[in-house]
Amino acid sequence: MSTTKAVAMQRAVEYTIKSTRFGPTHIPGKEHYRIIGSTDIDGKGTNHALASLDPFVFLDESLNPAGVAGLGGGGHPHAGITAITYLNPNRLGSSSANGALQPWDNFNATNQPVNNAGGVYVIASGRGVVHDERNITSSGVMHQFQLWVDPGHKSYASNNETEDSNLNLPVAQASLHPPKDIPIARGDDLGGDSSGAGDASWCRVIIGSQFGHTSPTASPIIGGMLYLHLSLPASGSTVVKIPAGFRGIALCIEGEALIGATKTHLSKRDAAVLSPGIINEGSELVISNPGNNEEMQVLLAAGPPQHSGPLYKSLGNGGAIFAASEDAARVCMKRFEADPDNFGK
Repeated sequence: MSTTKAVAMQRAVEYTIKSTRFGPTHIPGKEHYRIIGSTDIDGKGTNHALASLDPFVFLDESLNPAGVAGLGGGGHPHAGITAITYLNPNRLGSSSANGALQPWDNFNATNQPVNNAGGVYVIASGRGVVHDERNITSSGVMHQFQLWVDPGHKSYASNNETEDSNLNLPVAQASLHPPKDIPIARGDDLGGDSSGAGDASWCRVIIGSQFGHTSPTASPIIGGMLYLHLSLPASGSTVVKIPAGFRGIALCIEGEALIGATKTHLSKRDAAVLSPGIINEGSELVISNPGNNEEMQVLLAAGPPQHSGPLYKSLGNGGAIFAASEDAARVCMKRFEADPDNFGK
């Protein structure tokens, strides 16, 4: 009697993109890169190699030294997106362990805990919020990744494209999970060629479940989400399990990486857009470090498409508003401008 062993489907890489640097370059140590982003309905902003990847509408990396203002620039409006801010405590070459941001919004004022390096701050802007994240890093550099996701506009859709459809979204809500609450898989947990590597091989499970660890951070996307920060030593490899139907992107943030069944090579700040998975089947993504002596770090985000159709962005007053139609985006921005203090309340 013969038995057939099930073989998990392996994800490949559909295509790769490069991060683009923009913003001020005259401040020593301050750097800003965009991976996902586009101009708004009036052509404001900048286009990048990847405009969106449902459910992701924006991904930024920024480096801000201690004492240097971040990108927020004070209170600014958001609506129609959920913003996830993760601070990397393990940047190579300069210390990011003391990175810290002080969140503020017009609902909770300053009565919010600090987002320290290794922690994650999630703000679901919903129908609207005035928001800021102030750099209070004491020394070294604050290494920030900010990812914006579609909170599921299709589920709150309106038949009237001229109305402020964002009013159908929930009231804004913020949550923060400090570094001690974010689980880290190490060594043997990662399997593959990383077994026995001890602390040289690790994965911070920012959102979702992986390697037997589950983050306390609730998914900001309908249907779940996976958000990981993975490090492998030279010649190390591991396999990430991606849930059925999830789209994803892998960004190399240190060293170099080989991604997927295609063994696609990424250098620092290259990103791989993963091939779509089969709707009813999970899949495996092989990640390895081809370097001889350098640590590799990859940031991976994956989630189920929300199929909301095109989302329309309005930039202004230092912030960004996303809505299901162009008219709705304009009306929502006007709602902020009419009463900033009570926006979203």
